[in-house]
Amino acid sequence: MPPAKILLLHNTPSRDDVAIDYGTFETQIADGLGAGGLSGADVELVTVRTFEGDAELAKLPTDASAAGFSCAILSGSKFDVTMRLPWMLTLEKWIRDHVARGFPLLGI
Repeated sequence: MPPAKILLLHNTPSRDDVAIDYGTFETQIADGLGAGGLSGADVELVTVRTFEGDAELAKLPTDASAAGFSCAILSGSKFDVTMRLPWMLTLEKWIRDHVARGFPLLGI
């Protein structure tokens, strides 16, 4: 059985001091999934660093389910949602469109 694809929506630059102690966002998620019994053989994590703008946002699948993703995990951010940055508006639309169709999303 092929691994489940999980889309990681990474919404803030990584902090080196946090990564030194706890790992990157990706490793923290992988560790959490591992603690739940899912190994790298079970799950393929695909990261989109949304805060980096258009080039990364272009990686968002137009139909996540059709692209084979079973769910998405949305990270927190150092940016305030009221800032309404262009990448936030694009991500907000993507989330609304996918959640409305029943696509599973976990916000951290």
